[in-house]
Amino acid sequence: MATRTISNAGGNWSSTGTWVEGVVPTNADDVVATATSGNVTINGSSGSPSKCQSADFSNYVGTLTHGAGAYWEIGGSGGGTLKLVSGMGYNPSSTASLKFVSTTTGNNITTAGKSMSPLTFNGAGGS
Repeated sequence: MATRTISNAGGNWSSTGTWVEGVVPTNADDVVATATSGNVTINGSSGSPSKCQSADFSNYVGTLTHGAGAYWEIGGSGGGTLKLVSGMGYNPSSTASLKFVSTTTGNNITTAGKSMSPLTFNGAGGS
C-alpha cells in the first residue's frame, strides 16, 4: 500500500501527471490532497474504474468533479474511507457511480454536507 498525492496541477484521475508520484492509484493505495493540490476529475469507466483504498481531502480547497458516467471504487481488503471537507468543491454527476468495495468492516464516510453521487456497497464481507 502506498500514498498517492494529487499534484498541484491536478487533472484526470487516470493520468500519471495528476499524481506527485507519477503513478495512478490502485485499490491498495491511499489518496491524499493538500491545500495546493489542483482540481481533479474522476474519469474511470465501468471496465476500468478510478480506484483507491481511501481518499482523504482534509486540507483540500480545490474541486473534485465526478464526471458523467464515471466509475469510482473505494476500498479493498483493509476497509475504505472517504473524507470530504467543507472547504472543497465536489461536483458529482447524477449518472456517476461511487462504489465501496471493501471486503472487511470499516467503511468510513464523511460528506461534510456535500451531495453525493449514487452510492453502492458491494464488497463481499464489507460493512
